[in-house]
Amino acid sequence: MSLFPSPIAQPYAKSKSTSNRPTIILILAGSGIAVLAVGGFGLYRAGSWYSHRFWNIDQSQATFVSSVEESVYANPAYGVTLRLPGDWRQRAKSPAGHFCILYAPEFGASALFRPQFTTPQQSLDEFANGMIFGLINGARYKLTGQDRLTVNGQPARRISFEYTLMDKPSQMALLVLKKGYYAYLLTIVAPPGGDDSWKNLMDSLYRAVEIK
Repeated sequence: MSLFPSPIAQPYAKSKSTSNRPTIILILAGSGIAVLAVGGFGLYRAGSWYSHRFWNIDQSQATFVSSVEESVYANPAYGVTLRLPGDWRQRAKSPAGHFCILYAPEFGASALFRPQFTTPQQSLDEFANGMIFGLINGARYKLTGQDRLTVNGQPARRISFEYTLMDKPSQMALLVLKKGYYAYLLTIVAPPGGDDSWKNLMDSLYRAVEIK
């Protein structure tokens, strides 16, 4: 039984000519929306330090281990771990400002994990609601569900969308956590499927991200 479904904005393409375009679109849209949710003054004050540490992610201590049962990315320099069920692959290079991009070619799913600078005064709900507003009104995504959950002891928001890109329907889930100055975003995209693969993946999110 397939465990997962796609890359960043469409099913994992077998054609090399279009495989990176959806990833770039989602990165640009998500980054722009998240920046709109940030207080300008706080961003200005901490921008230089943030740019050095979180825009140029230090991968020197990062590890990625994948098996049939589980795939784990860990970066001790930032105290973060991403854990997903099933056999995922890591893209050789992650875009600036991202911990990693994983994909499951057999099932067509993609996962993007990144930090986002915020302010301590901005709550998890304020940040998440800003992203929802931007995706619905700016990118024309359809909100299909949202809930609160605890992920390894941290409060989190899980938000689901549907959208169509290049005539190909997709489903997307955002897992949003916040600690101090930073939000941590896990974006998972997959083609719609008739089996339990998406549900199984969503049910695993309560342990997907660990922040120390």
